[in-house]
Amino acid sequence: MILDESMGAIGGQLNPFHAYDKYRNKIQDICENGVVNSMNFNFRISIRDNIIDPEGGIRVTDLRKFDEIEVEAAGLPYEIIESFP
Repeated sequence: MILDESMGAIGGQLNPFHAYDKYRNKIQDICENGVVNSMNFNFRISIRDNIIDPEGGIRVTDLRKFDEIEVEAAGLPYEIIESFP
């Protein structure tokens, strides 16, 4: 969903690729002290079959005590933001 249109920010639940499982324990370790972002890992987002590297980065929250993984991205191009319902 759109979090802030003027900042090109979106967020919601992460549906990770299977490769995420390789890094999940490390991500959860980092999340115990904060959030994981593009500076920790080379995160990328797939939106409608397009791989995107947002200018403002990507932030992931994956805590062991919850089943849901949250993701936020900022600095997406306006064309991407306007394509959201």
